Amino acid sequence: MRRWLTRASLRAFFDLISEHVLDPQGRYREAFWSACLDKDAAAEAWLALGSQVHASARAVRELNGAYARLEGAGVLGTQAVLLLRIRNLVFCEWSHNGKLRVWPADRENAPRLNLTSYTRGDLTAPGLLFPPNPAFGSRGTRNGEGLSHFGPERNYWQGSAAELLARRAGINLTPSDWNPR
Repeated sequence: MRRWLTRASLRAFFDLISEHVLDPQGRYREAFWSACLDKDAAAEAWLALGSQVHASARAVRELNGAYARLEGAGVLGTQAVLLLRIRNLVFCEWSHNGKLRVWPADRENAPRLNLTSYTRGDLTAPGLLFPPNPAFGSRGTRNGEGLSHFGPERNYWQGSAAELLARRAGINLTPSDWNPR
């Protein structure tokens, strides 16, 4: 049941944001996270939705109201966040105008899933560094401020995210897993 709910949340996230913004990287990001879920059936997902996206989510029957508000200063009504807990890590994937972030699940500043609302500050605290992955030319990050979704067609950000998943969670992904079909 959890696997079905996680997949439904992932699909709903990308469907909802496509209604509100043009996200040319959406297909790359959806393919990457779908590949992750294929490798780990225990993953959990939770959505935080800006005001406009939140209003649209009411029509998504599969979600059954299981999502939060994304509100406060610095949040656009068209923004949404996908929180994914994969093994011992919590990932925060912003719809647009936001970097990919990750924390150990037990870290005090890691976002908790299943809350009713989040602010930008709740979801942008410093997290783990993304390691470089020379096989894809990805340089990783130098601070815990997140990874830009740079160069998806050349596997830049995916290479760093995959390297972090391999090192921290034992999940091994390759471009054949994460590239859109």
